[in-house]
Amino acid sequence: MDECKRKQAKAKALRLLEHMDRTEHQLRVKLKEQDFNEQEIDEAVRYVESYHYIDDARYAANYIELKAEYKSRRQIEQALMTRGVDRQVIADAFEEYGKIDETPQIEAFLRKKRVNWQEADEKEISKLYQALMRRGFSVRDIRSVIDKYKRSHYNEE
Repeated sequence: MDECKRKQAKAKALRLLEHMDRTEHQLRVKLKEQDFNEQEIDEAVRYVESYHYIDDARYAANYIELKAEYKSRRQIEQALMTRGVDRQVIADAFEEYGKIDETPQIEAFLRKKRVNWQEADEKEISKLYQALMRRGFSVRDIRSVIDKYKRSHYNEE
């Protein structure tokens, strides 16, 4: 293995991490795109790991903290998995973070849709359920928020 090429791989890894935090998987993909071989990539990854420049657990915890206000738990899990974070690391990060209250996100979605609750029929409400479920919200949370909205608007009449 060429010493010069190994140094280039380490330097490239450091430059990539200067601009944004990455998972190990993302860093490996970027280095592979630069035509480094597996040995060079492994060495570069070990090098940046030794300085704690990459840490999938830290990445997952930061990502959850940043996105919990805007995304459902399932959306966050999916995004982290596509970034190459292990399921157990994700589960541990969620356990450390605690439960995400998705009610405000569901309410924001419903406000955005500007539903006329007095005139909303079952078909329209079903479409809202489906849209929210596609975004990864639980049926229990969706039902709770929609029932609250229906009750509050029903009492206004």
